Amino acid sequence: MNYISKTVEDSVKTVGETAKDAFYISVGLGVMGFQKAQVRRQEIKRRLNEPISTVEAQVADVRSTLTQKLLEIEKSIDSVLSNVEGFVEPLEAKLPEFPREIAKNAKEKGREFRVQVREYLEKIS
Repeated sequence: MNYISKTVEDSVKTVGETAKDAFYISVGLGVMGFQKAQVRRQEIKRRLNEPISTVEAQVADVRSTLTQKLLEIEKSIDSVLSNVEGFVEPLEAKLPEFPREIAKNAKEKGREFRVQVREYLEKIS
């Protein structure tokens, strides 16, 4: 009977060690799986941030180009208004009082328009 007890004892010990090894392997695989999930999460997070950066850069480029174009338009408007004023001023002096006041008001409106354009450009720049 001693032999049977020893065999059962060895078998129980082997089963216990096998169960213990299986448990350690399971824990190790769980830890490795968790680490792999963390790495994937970081990769996905990085990939999701890349398009945002790209879009932000594109928006900045468009905004810069738009600002440059608007400044060019403002310069053109200033040039046209200066030319018109230069053409109208000699004629304005020859006008009677009432039409001269109308011309003066038109020039003031033109100046107000320039100010509004500049303020708008400053706001969007």
